[in-house]
Amino acid sequence: MRAETLTIYDYFSVHINDIYSDKLCLHPSNPNHSSELLVRKLMVRNALSFLVSKGLVQIELSEFGIRFYTDEFSENVSHLLDCDYSRKYGEYSSYYI
Repeated sequence: MRAETLTIYDYFSVHINDIYSDKLCLHPSNPNHSSELLVRKLMVRNALSFLVSKGLVQIELSEFGIRFYTDEFSENVSHLLDCDYSRKYGEYSSYYI
């Protein structure tokens, strides 16, 4: 999955009611939140670099480009981050992935 695609998924996971009006956003409403896409693009790239450096995200290079993926270690670590926010984020992101 490309970093740009992750950025879009991240944005709509946080602002899910832009697509699904019956869902509550994870962040407070803000009339200018669409401008977050620019900030999130850099944030996602930096986060991916950090996660790769810690061995929590793997990179695969192929003829189709760069693919980021997790392994069993990453899954185990993600369970340590269990809280309402991360559970909701995971639920909302499953709508897109």
